[in-house]
Amino acid sequence: MTRVGLIITAAGKSERFGRPKLLDTLRDQPVIAWTIQSFLEFPFAQKILTVAPELHDQFATIVHAIDPAFQLVVGDST
Repeated sequence: MTRVGLIITAAGKSERFGRPKLLDTLRDQPVIAWTIQSFLEFPFAQKILTVAPELHDQFATIVHAIDPAFQLVVGDST
């Protein structure tokens, strides 16, 4: 059986945007929620989301409410 992994990189600082853009609201939900929902089509895949350390808890609340199978990994500065 082929293993599939899906990785979303969201550990950036959004400096030009001025705030964490993936936590900003788009059509009544955070932008990251739209992304996580699109990954629900792949229940067989291992799902990983990299996040900035200071935003881990905020992302975890949103992501795990949609798909508890997502693994959050704390990223580092680039």
